[in-house]
Amino acid sequence: MVSEIDEGARGPVPTFSYKIDLFMRSHILPRFNPERICWWLSLSGGKDSFSMAQGLRDWYAERKLEFDAVLFTINQWQGEAHNAIKRQISWQEVHVIQANAATLKATGYEVGQQAPCRACSDVRREMTDAFVLGGKQWKPQKESSKLDIVARGLHLSDTAISALWRVARGNAPFRHIVSAGKGRPISRLSERAYFAKPLFYAREFESQEYSQKAGYRHSCCGCPACKYPSRRDIVEESIAGFLRSPLWEFEVPGIRELLRHFEPADTVEEIQRRSCPGVESKHQHLPREFAREVVNGIIDRWKTVRNEVEPLLDEALDLDKVGRDRLRDLCPLIRPNKVPMPSIFRNRDIEEFADSHLMTIATLGPFWGAIGLEADIAAKVWEVQAEYFGIHLDDRWSQTTELLRGYYNKRAEPASKTGLVQIAGA
Repeated sequence: MVSEIDEGARGPVPTFSYKIDLFMRSHILPRFNPERICWWLSLSGGKDSFSMAQGLRDWYAERKLEFDAVLFTINQWQGEAHNAIKRQISWQEVHVIQANAATLKATGYEVGQQAPCRACSDVRREMTDAFVLGGKQWKPQKESSKLDIVARGLHLSDTAISALWRVARGNAPFRHIVSAGKGRPISRLSERAYFAKPLFYAREFESQEYSQKAGYRHSCCGCPACKYPSRRDIVEESIAGFLRSPLWEFEVPGIRELLRHFEPADTVEEIQRRSCPGVESKHQHLPREFAREVVNGIIDRWKTVRNEVEPLLDEALDLDKVGRDRLRDLCPLIRPNKVPMPSIFRNRDIEEFADSHLMTIATLGPFWGAIGLEADIAAKVWEVQAEYFGIHLDDRWSQTTELLRGYYNKRAEPASKTGLVQIAGA
């Protein structure tokens, strides 16, 4: 076992254990007998699903309860992670489902395209369903009377990133997440099957620390997102930087409201109070030099189009501040008489900008702060940006992939692997 739950202890390991326990007390024990559950633990090969499996096992062991679980991993991109996770989990067999051919067929992926996360996820879900339905071949002793719960290592930080991109696209995050049927800690799949997120209350930093204490070591899954990231990774390495603090998830608009949707207000306060401050270390998908190169190109372009664009702008107002206020506080959308001036046009010394700020400008364009303007005004601003700077936005943020292709092509070689970095705040 990694740890005992200590109500007075602080630190990522006891905090993580407390949050697993909170999930079980809030969403499992009131409805189910924990010994009448067969857990189907979906392991991606990453730290979070590893800590989920270890955390659930420890929770059962601490209470001397029988832990009935099937562990499986789906090899979609021919990386090493599926082999590594089999080696690292010694207490139970990890079944490997080979899904590379199915993934390539479903996604139609070609090198240089943005990571097809939605289509990839659909394949994973289909493979999981087939595996669970055929589970008796893997676990003959499984009793048919037991409830099936499929679990994945999705945590509070994932939910916070999801809320942020909704803010950036002009949506009210809490309402949008709930109306889309997202954000639930547990949901019903069929009469005898459920999907659960045991890390629903856990921060990524806490999960990372817990997994490391339990012996986890990173290995590559082969996913194309490492070079051509999905929207989630882009958001995390750009606009999320404006909220980076030791407990940044609780500052994201909509997150506390979402937690209060499932827990009493005093429990939400306890969750934040018991959370362990810290920022996770992880591989950076977007090269730092990429942001600097793109922003320098934007500055050069500004010099060419300044006489046409500047009359449209109000130098007394800062568009980046408008966007920052919207991200941090969900400030009301504003309707200025003229478009506020983007920061990079006022101060063109990129050394005075935080890395995450530069990455925001590089991925969303110099007028990114238009996320804080009323919809019709923002639409006109995006048109100006597209016309004069050639940056078009969509819900997938695929414009970043186009820029990355240009960046990599100039170097005529694969992107170098980046080391572990701490994502700095703005």
